[in-house]
Amino acid sequence: MAMAEAAGVRRYHITLPELHPGQAEVADSLARYRVIMCGRSWGKSLLALMLALEELQRPGAVVWYLGPSYPDVRTQWYDLLDILPPGFPGEINRTEMSLTVENGARLLFKSAHVGERKLRGGQRDLVVVDEAASIPDGEDIWQKALRPALTQRQGRAVFIGTPRGMNWFTTLYYHAQEDSEGEWQAWHLPTESNPHVPPDEIEAAQAELPDRVYRQEYLAEIIADGTVIPNVAACIGDVSAFGTGRVVFGVDWGKREDYTVIMGYDCDSNVARVLARMNIIDYVAQTARLKALAAQWSPMAIVVERNSMGEPLIDALQRDGLAVQGFFTTAVSKPPLIDALTLAFQQQEITIEDDPALTAELRAFTMERLPSGNFRYAAPSGMHDDCVMALALAWYARRSAAPIAQWVEL
Repeated sequence: MAMAEAAGVRRYHITLPELHPGQAEVADSLARYRVIMCGRSWGKSLLALMLALEELQRPGAVVWYLGPSYPDVRTQWYDLLDILPPGFPGEINRTEMSLTVENGARLLFKSAHVGERKLRGGQRDLVVVDEAASIPDGEDIWQKALRPALTQRQGRAVFIGTPRGMNWFTTLYYHAQEDSEGEWQAWHLPTESNPHVPPDEIEAAQAELPDRVYRQEYLAEIIADGTVIPNVAACIGDVSAFGTGRVVFGVDWGKREDYTVIMGYDCDSNVARVLARMNIIDYVAQTARLKALAAQWSPMAIVVERNSMGEPLIDALQRDGLAVQGFFTTAVSKPPLIDALTLAFQQQEITIEDDPALTAELRAFTMERLPSGNFRYAAPSGMHDDCVMALALAWYARRSAAPIAQWVEL
């Protein structure tokens, strides 16, 4: 890429990887506003950097590269530094993450996390919004800060990222699809449209990930909120083999409104049973019930919720010699826990008993997308998810608890 054409300014070249056909189509578009909804590893950030660098050939151009946070855009900043040639004559400010070339054009990397008020002011020739779906207040930032900054110079904007359900990025995508004036253009580009991604890697991801995750991350589909656990009916079956093999427990504590559920899972026959479901019972009685069930089934691992009263209960149970491990349920730890259980049902790797409370909870368990683009998993209002969580913890014990790994090696 040749740059800098002003009189008296040296010319220099930046070599970028050749764009694949999908990237080239976006790059060649004349639309003022481009919205690219793409799968993971499609090559969006390379394309975004290329578009930003192309704009720097215009003397005095001002380009912003905006991401959800500083750690996000710092990755692209380092990518930029990697492709600049030795002896590059521009001014590199590593603290501010900005590049100024000899023709006066500037490229600045910005974080949306600071909010629209701190992104106001000045005029831009191009704004690149990377991982647009992961910017919770993206609509405010676009309407109040970025769009006005494109007015005087009739600047352009590129919105690019993987979808995260229905949010402002989705709205822009649909708007661009419906635009008949040619000012907006939209693309839907799954991972497989990048010819450099091996097909067997995509097939492996499809086999290993929950269906909704695969469809969102690789097919770039817009996944709406809804129920989470598939194939519940197909996974109901005979659980009489429970206890003939190695057993683990998952325990979700409750006391008044919620239930305490002790779920058993047989790692050899792959069957799960609700061993106890109780509420309005004090913790002394609950732990006594757990110890009695442990004496009956000799679980190799017991994974219990660590939240709230979980910590002192874990300490007491460990002192009594039970193989108890705590699991702290947070907004970060819960999604992968549920995703693992979802995949087990998707692939029908688990057999459950026809227990009314368990099956009702599994069928009703839902996900809600937060403004950040992350998921919140929970029961619908007025229902419980204690059986689901206990089963997820039992499945976690089977797959992740240290004793299980040791059993597999034997």
